[in-house]
Amino acid sequence: MPHLNHQIKPMQHFIKRILVEEGFNPEFFFNRIYTVKGIVYHVSEVDKNNKFFFFNMEQTSDGWRIVNAPKLPDWIMNIEKRTGKRRFPENLA
Repeated sequence: MPHLNHQIKPMQHFIKRILVEEGFNPEFFFNRIYTVKGIVYHVSEVDKNNKFFFFNMEQTSDGWRIVNAPKLPDWIMNIEKRTGKRRFPENLA
């Protein structure tokens, strides 16, 4: 069996509060994942009604964008605009 010489990188976690609507500033939980296509962030969030949402985001030169996501509420889809071109993880919110 061939020896695979992969360097294992640790998964980085961080939590950011992002204002999604007036009076609602939830915590988003980001987990950095290294894939063959590049770095992706698995993001999870629990809303005011304890409903759990999860999706992936990637950071591009144009800013953050949601990828591989099921149908999400508009207030989550709007975080792409709110995160803008901010760099990981500093100043995300």
